[in-house]
Amino acid sequence: MIKWTKTDDLQYVKKINREKYKIAEARYAEDKYILCKGEVDITEFMLEDGTYDSQCKSIINSYYESVEYFKECYADEETQNQILAEMIFESTPYYDTKYKIVSEDDVEQSLFDFMAEEVSERYEIELKKYSQSDIRFVIYLSLIHISEPTRRTPISYAVFCLKKKKTINTRI
Repeated sequence: MIKWTKTDDLQYVKKINREKYKIAEARYAEDKYILCKGEVDITEFMLEDGTYDSQCKSIINSYYESVEYFKECYADEETQNQILAEMIFESTPYYDTKYKIVSEDDVEQSLFDFMAEEVSERYEIELKKYSQSDIRFVIYLSLIHISEPTRRTPISYAVFCLKKKKTINTRI
C-alpha cells in the first residue's frame, strides 16, 4: 500500500509511479483554508525529447532561479520529479482540483479526513464487485487487534486477524 508522505506543514504527497503523484494540501485563504487534492502527471509537462515544456519551465523559474539550478539542488531524478509535481500542483488553481473549504480550527483533521475519503471511495467501488452473499459473509467476521505497547523502540507493530464470529443456535 502506498502511503502519504508529509512534505510541508499542510501538504502530503503519494507517489503513484515514477511520473505520477497524488497531492493533498491546505491553502490559506483569509480566515479559512481550502483543502485541495489532485493528481499530477509530470509527463504532461514534458516535450517529446524529455525536456520540460515552457509552462513547466515557467513554474520551476517561479521557485528557483533557473531550471539548471533546480536540477543542481536535486541531483536525484526521483526527488526532482516529486518536487516538480508539488510545484505544478501548487500552481494549479484550487477550482481545478477536488476541493472543500474548512475553518482554521480544524484544518489538520479535515485534511486527514479529506485524504481518507479517497480510501473509502475506493472501498465503496470495490464492494460493488461482490455479491450480496459475499458481503453477508464479511459482516460475520470480526476484527481483533493485537499490539505490543511495551515495545521500547519507537516503532510499534500491530497484527490484525479476522476471526469468524461464533453463532449460538438455540432450539425452542
